[in-house]
Amino acid sequence: MSMRDRAAQPHLSSSPRRRGSIQASDERKTEAWMDPGLRRDDGVSRSVPARLRESLLLPVVLICALISTFAHAADRLAAPHLGKPMTAGEAAKWDLSVFPDGKGLPEGKGTAADGKSIFVTQCASCHGDGGRGATAEELVAEPQPLTEAGASKAIGPYWPYATTLFDFIRRSMPAGAPGSLSSDDVYAVTAYLLAANGVISETDEMNATTLPAVKMPNRDGFDWIDVKH
Repeated sequence: MSMRDRAAQPHLSSSPRRRGSIQASDERKTEAWMDPGLRRDDGVSRSVPARLRESLLLPVVLICALISTFAHAADRLAAPHLGKPMTAGEAAKWDLSVFPDGKGLPEGKGTAADGKSIFVTQCASCHGDGGRGATAEELVAEPQPLTEAGASKAIGPYWPYATTLFDFIRRSMPAGAPGSLSSDDVYAVTAYLLAANGVISETDEMNATTLPAVKMPNRDGFDWIDVKH
């Protein structure tokens, strides 16, 4: 074979297996640093290092999270805006607290005689004749020491302030229609129950001035804490 023929022969590696191993290793290295999903229309891969992809993706994720957070916060601020502001008159209907010194008592008046008929029609079905108890607890009882077991918690021997009676009746009674009694009705029922317990006379008129002045028998039977109002 001439020198020219030898030069025309293709170059043969003396170590074909070694060459194939090197090529496979190079391909794996290349694939590790390339995104196999990023290919142009001509089939040529675009090289994007993995670490670079992560560094570019992180700000995008953070921005999306911030946008979502602000969107939810805006929704909370914007919704639901239901209802409408209460007027002073509407708010006054719920301002029912009466304090021991009489603060919160409305205008009005009533006597025990006025309150008896109201009690019979509105209260006796639960609290019994004369307030002696039925399906609901007794409201009237004789004076008695509260140190004994089973001592009565009726109005006369137990309650420390007469104004509490007005507060409770106005906001809670009668059970089937709380708030349905007028201020005069509540003063009258309050007077009736105080007279039935022997705290006032049947002719005493209860109003915003006289009711706080009533001293209950158990006024000093409680240990009080300071309450500002």
